[in-house]
Amino acid sequence: MPADAALPPLRLIEPLRQPPERLASGPVEVDVDGRPAVLDLRLEGASEGDAAIRALSFGVELVRARRMRGVGCARVTLRTSPEGCPAESLAIPHLLAWRTPDDVLAVWEELPPAEAARVLDAAPETIARWAARAPDLAWLARSAPVAHAREGEHLSFRWVVGNESLVARLLSRRTVRFGHVSLHLAPDECSVALRVLTEVLGLVEVARPASIPTPGHWLQCDDVSVHLNTRSRRPDDVAFPGMAPNHICFVVADLDDASARLAALGIDSTRAGSLGNQLWFRLPGGHVVELQAVPA
Repeated sequence: MPADAALPPLRLIEPLRQPPERLASGPVEVDVDGRPAVLDLRLEGASEGDAAIRALSFGVELVRARRMRGVGCARVTLRTSPEGCPAESLAIPHLLAWRTPDDVLAVWEELPPAEAARVLDAAPETIARWAARAPDLAWLARSAPVAHAREGEHLSFRWVVGNESLVARLLSRRTVRFGHVSLHLAPDECSVALRVLTEVLGLVEVARPASIPTPGHWLQCDDVSVHLNTRSRRPDDVAFPGMAPNHICFVVADLDDASARLAALGIDSTRAGSLGNQLWFRLPGGHVVELQAVPA
């Protein structure tokens, strides 16, 4: 995890000091700071285990947190597993550190879509998309600091959907990064494009590998490269790969794995290129994508 990830702390949950002697699926009335609440537990066969105490202990903290931000919360339905959640409801994975910072687990909340949108401040479609990525969110949670703090921001599911661009960036870094955009231009176009990109927009030119035979320029924009390649315009040119057309490039950890996954989708790929570690394919609409391996 990059040092600048700036993830808020994951909440450390301790067992209730005086839990009920026996827990079973169904409603349990609890006292949260002097006010009653009902936790409807769906224990999925975990009625005698630690999972039941975990769900109850987390439920108390969940009610407290929602009340602190002014969201009415008198009843919460919690599951020890998403299995069995009705199709018309959403199963929300709430990640937490249970007893120790190293024990990252999930308690699942069952919510109708409209109620989920109200308490999580996001569209039901967004909530469903991130709920389906529970294993990825668990990885993210294991990278976060851990704290007991009840006040302030913490790594909750609500924080995830409210900061999905950051979360998506952190998750995607595990397997892929953006490499470059490549534009193939006629010589007269290239000189103008170079001036626009450097003098107007501020991109900075860098050296190109000597192994590339096509004339052109490489420019840098933050951590993304823009490649300008010069050649005579040939409107009927469909050469691929080699003198590649306009394309985007991603850097991946394993070209062989990427090729196999493409084949499973019925997409042919070709290895070629002056750098020696490139894979090329076309999307169904004809757009070209290049993949490069992470440099050794």
